[in-house]
Amino acid sequence: MGQLLFRSRSISSTARFAGVAVFIAAAAGLMVLAVERELARDWNWTADNFATSRARAETIIAALESFKTQHGAYPRELSNLVTGVLTEIPAPTAGLDQWKYTRPEPAEFWLGFASSKDWYPYAAYRSDGGWIIDQ
Repeated sequence: MGQLLFRSRSISSTARFAGVAVFIAAAAGLMVLAVERELARDWNWTADNFATSRARAETIIAALESFKTQHGAYPRELSNLVTGVLTEIPAPTAGLDQWKYTRPEPAEFWLGFASSKDWYPYAAYRSDGGWIIDQ
């Protein structure tokens, strides 16, 4: 009889632990969905907008490489591409709808887009290392 009570309590504790674990997992899942919904609503940070922005970035990156081939260095500003390589600079559709372009050295550049002025989340392309995506 004493052994039967011990087993009953053991199963009950295990069931309680499992119930708490399921509750925590469900709460965490709901939090992730809420954050994703906020990003999509406030900053246009949806999968489609992200993919479109990245495709537009690839067009700009190709133009930057062409400019470098012609002039020996990347342009100081993206607007320099419009004079001969591109007819316009396509804006990103995700985030703030604007590019961040920096040229730390004449032979190096960063091109990115972000969801906020604090730059999170963001996606950036480095001429010396490829894509960096922080979401």
